[in-house]
Amino acid sequence: MDGDLELALAVRAMVVATEQFRAQQARTRLGVSPTEMIALGILHVEGPQTITDLARLLAITPASTTELADRLVRDGHVERLPHPADRRKRLLRLTPAAAGMLTGIYEELALRLAGLASREARPAVLAFLRLATAAMAGRSHDQPRAV
Repeated sequence: MDGDLELALAVRAMVVATEQFRAQQARTRLGVSPTEMIALGILHVEGPQTITDLARLLAITPASTTELADRLVRDGHVERLPHPADRRKRLLRLTPAAAGMLTGIYEELALRLAGLASREARPAVLAFLRLATAAMAGRSHDQPRAV
């Protein structure tokens, strides 16, 4: 098998396993759908977002994002806040309880990955992951974004 194809298939397998982990955590810890879990993860990592910004990051319509946000607010995972610069907009932010659960999920993920790369290998692994993320997002290889 070609080395690049083998690498692509290994990355695919890791992504599938990660998505299965996320879906399982979404169900058992938060009682939410995989898409709702992605939204919560965005709010956890990126911070408060408007409906429009969250819709863009989720690649779904603002109307669908509003429905998703309504469910997350109803279930106590997200709260709506006034936008600091535009009084017509609202920000979505994780509740402290949801933020704690998301932190726990990321800690569990960190435990599963702990020790897989030596201290010496970590910079190379991180560089690869950042470059791969940039490539998949259609960004230049020389402008990686933290994963």
